[in-house]
Amino acid sequence: MVRGGHSTALLYGPIQPVVTTATRLDPLLRLRERTEERAQQALAEAIRGMQGAAANVEVKKHAASADHRTASSATEWLLAEETHLRARGDLKKAEAALEAARGKQDQSRAAAAVAQQSAEVVRRAADRKRAEHRAAEGRAERKQLDQIALLLRVG
Repeated sequence: MVRGGHSTALLYGPIQPVVTTATRLDPLLRLRERTEERAQQALAEAIRGMQGAAANVEVKKHAASADHRTASSATEWLLAEETHLRARGDLKKAEAALEAARGKQDQSRAAAAVAQQSAEVVRRAADRKRAEHRAAEGRAERKQLDQIALLLRVG
């Protein structure tokens, strides 16, 4: 309600909902946005995988750096040496997995950037089409109002 008890609809006319003009690009835009979303999800998964691999490398480094040899028999020394060699091998495997995860992350980041750029191109084109449509509607409305004004002046 506005001052004086009148509703805003009476003063300014009915409230029009904002409706975007549909274009032929909308289905393509939805497709590109879904692709962009999937690429972002793949990137997030790759980042989580890389973080897990980095944590695994830290654990393996700690295990490989520990020296469990103590004053004991030769058999126990051989067992400790075998354990140490296995831990170093596990560390190398973990480092290789970390490099693979980094590669996957880089690949996912590039794919996400391409998907985002592709979706942005279609968004801009659709926005441009909508703006052209609104401008054409405005021109048509002005023309119609000019014709009505002309008829009122002549009549």
